[in-house]
Amino acid sequence: MAEAVQGQGIGSLLMGHILKVARRQGVHGFTADVPANNSRMLHIFHKCGFPTETSLADGIYQVRIPFEESGAKQAAAEVASADQPPKPT
Repeated sequence: MAEAVQGQGIGSLLMGHILKVARRQGVHGFTADVPANNSRMLHIFHKCGFPTETSLADGIYQVRIPFEESGAKQAAAEVASADQPPKPT
């Protein structure tokens, strides 16, 4: 992402959308390779609401996000509810 738009929440927004679409399509998780110096992307993965498994080799983090592990149902509900309008109080 261009530096001019970094830090504005676009990456987190895109991650939420990717997770929602992937789950609707029956995807069970995904894996991403992230350069070790890309701390912003690593942060987005780790705060996505699903358990993450991370390993480092040759300066590249492999981040695995399985959807079907403990805590995934709650995270999926949170991702799904993000699209819902606020409930009136």
